[in-house]
Amino acid sequence: MLANLQAAEFRYEELTKKLTDPEILGDPSEYRKVLTEHADMTELIETYREYKAQIEARDEAKALMSEPLEE
Repeated sequence: MLANLQAAEFRYEELTKKLTDPEILGDPSEYRKVLTEHADMTELIETYREYKAQIEARDEAKALMSEPLEE
């Protein structure tokens, strides 16, 4: 599942770059296609990124809890 989400995030980044590509900007049909796919993925990618941030925060908290207390 995480591999699929990583692949989706990679595709989302590709689409983000395409949205600024002059060739795509010059082709209204292609631009709409890219923009639609990008918009359809936005909620998924935002949720996935929040999930990754929460996992990182959890791991940092665990690391802090395993450190000995200073006196």
